[in-house]
Amino acid sequence: MANSNPNQIPKTYLRHVTTYNPLVRQDVCNPAYGMAGATRWKVFTATEKEYKRQSLEFAENGTFLNSDECIEIVAGERGNDKGESVCVHSRRGNISITADRTGTIKIAGSHIVIQGDGDMEWITGNDFTIKGNNVNISGNAVNTDALSGNQVPLESQFAFKVFEGSFVGGDLVAGALGFFLG
Repeated sequence: MANSNPNQIPKTYLRHVTTYNPLVRQDVCNPAYGMAGATRWKVFTATEKEYKRQSLEFAENGTFLNSDECIEIVAGERGNDKGESVCVHSRRGNISITADRTGTIKIAGSHIVIQGDGDMEWITGNDFTIKGNNVNISGNAVNTDALSGNQVPLESQFAFKVFEGSFVGGDLVAGALGFFLG
């Protein structure tokens, strides 16, 4: 990781390192070129127990915060109730939230608004469940495309399509589906 960038002449005279103790150090203008590029500013800390590491840094690739354990952002104790206490903003590009091991991402609050100025897609590999006291869906057009369920028109359901054009007929299928589905 300490190899030099071929396009950059190392400027070791700009570097300044302050070591407070073996667990805390500050490094400014480190010319070593690693995965994140040369580091412009870094504060590195570690714990004595289990040697967990954390760093605040600004490197060539824009990396800023790194932690071996967890990151907690707390704000707004003296803020405005109607103001923004934590704002995540990307001027260009995407924002990604990824949960690698358990895969669970929770968003909790008393009033949650998800707003898209363009199209919005919800894609899931398994079930998609919406539970609420009242669920309202409104739009200029609301379409359902499925093979079964109480929101799917009878002629679009799988059992109806199986017998479509046969001697059994749609009315018998409708009667049987009505008996089974209630």
